[in-house]
Amino acid sequence: MVIKHDANARRLTVKVDRNKLLSHGKPSLGRLLCRIQIWRCVADVKSCSEFYKKLSAVTNEYETWRQIVCSNPEPRWKFVQANTFLRDDKVELRVYDESNEGMIQSWAERSV
Repeated sequence: MVIKHDANARRLTVKVDRNKLLSHGKPSLGRLLCRIQIWRCVADVKSCSEFYKKLSAVTNEYETWRQIVCSNPEPRWKFVQANTFLRDDKVELRVYDESNEGMIQSWAERSV
């Protein structure tokens, strides 16, 4: 994994080697979740809390990265439902833009 930080442009770029996701990432995540699950099952709150607090602490350079990510939020997704219409014994599917206008048009054409 390579992380490039441009403080002037307030940009953070993370490049991940996708070939290692299954060979390294999946087993690592599995071990992490297994540890947390075991502590949860035996009600070992102290061990789990200590481990998780260290894991999720945001310090030093990570704090700068966090501020950049939080200051550039992605726009919320708009899920617009497509409509089906029956025209001369054929089904027509109408897909709308993922925007406020598309959402309103979808609802209006359904006569809801």
